[in-house]
Amino acid sequence: MSYRSLPFVAGSVLTVGLGLTLARALILRHLSPAARRTAHPMDDLIIVLLRHTRAFFVWTLALAVGAWQIPLPAPLSSAWHLVFVSLLILQGALWATAVLDFLLVDRASSASPTVATTYDFLSTGGKVVVWSLAALLVLDNIPGVEIGTLLTGLGIGGVAVALAVQNILGDLFAYLSIVLDKPFAIGDFIAVDALMGTVEHIGLRSTRLLSVSGEQLIFSNHDLVGSRIHNYGRMEKRRVTFTVGVVYETPIDKLEALPTMLKEIVEAQPGTEFEQAFLKTMGDFALIYEVIYYLMPPDYALFVRRQQAIHLAILRRCAEEGIELAYPTQTIYLQQMKPN
Repeated sequence: MSYRSLPFVAGSVLTVGLGLTLARALILRHLSPAARRTAHPMDDLIIVLLRHTRAFFVWTLALAVGAWQIPLPAPLSSAWHLVFVSLLILQGALWATAVLDFLLVDRASSASPTVATTYDFLSTGGKVVVWSLAALLVLDNIPGVEIGTLLTGLGIGGVAVALAVQNILGDLFAYLSIVLDKPFAIGDFIAVDALMGTVEHIGLRSTRLLSVSGEQLIFSNHDLVGSRIHNYGRMEKRRVTFTVGVVYETPIDKLEALPTMLKEIVEAQPGTEFEQAFLKTMGDFALIYEVIYYLMPPDYALFVRRQQAIHLAILRRCAEEGIELAYPTQTIYLQQMKPN
């Protein structure tokens, strides 16, 4: 094609570029409201793909239309081919990550914390794979670059890097263990040795907890997986055990009636499931009764309120029944010695 036809080529490039841009805008404007009214996921996926179609891709297609009409010199043609394929790969990677977000991240927002953690891991891992493949395809498209040699060098270098960052890799594998085995999830209240808090974030290297006193606790994943973890977030009901001590001078009939009285007090509180109350032991200064019950739901704040109500009720009923609660005492008996 001669130099005089360049205005025609430029016009065709502008026409194609502006036409594709306008078509994309019109489809998004009219299809988006319709997609929200339907339950079929395909129209939503089309909207996601269009929203992640970048302007550079549109104008790359437009320039391709112009390039097909002009016989380019060999060096320029090779350079254009490299740029064209690289931009196509870049746009494909953007579409792939958008599809991952559509399939995983959006579902994670409505899923349970445990499932949401798995979705987050799959999304992150999938994006790493997508962009790694995109980078390899772009490099493979560059003349003179041998992917096989590059991969071999990366493998040898990877071994050296792995030895240098083995602690980081340990945390990464621990993260995989947390995600796949699910010993806890975001939102669970856990105790690690003497520390406890609510799980706020599970990262590739560390996990963050918000403690009951307000500060943030940060554990490396490797240390966390190797620790003994108490997950209170998985409790369906809380087992509560406490003791009541009465004095030895309490009449036998009241001692026999005390377990029934304790049962009535516990069952009067909503959400409690009484198990048993019994005379556990005869202590140094008191007869010790043990009370066991379950609380549902196992919320700690609810447990504190219920336990307070039970204690106050026990004090009230004991005062009414004339039962004296014991406290540490010591009785001294004096015996007068007869003179010789």
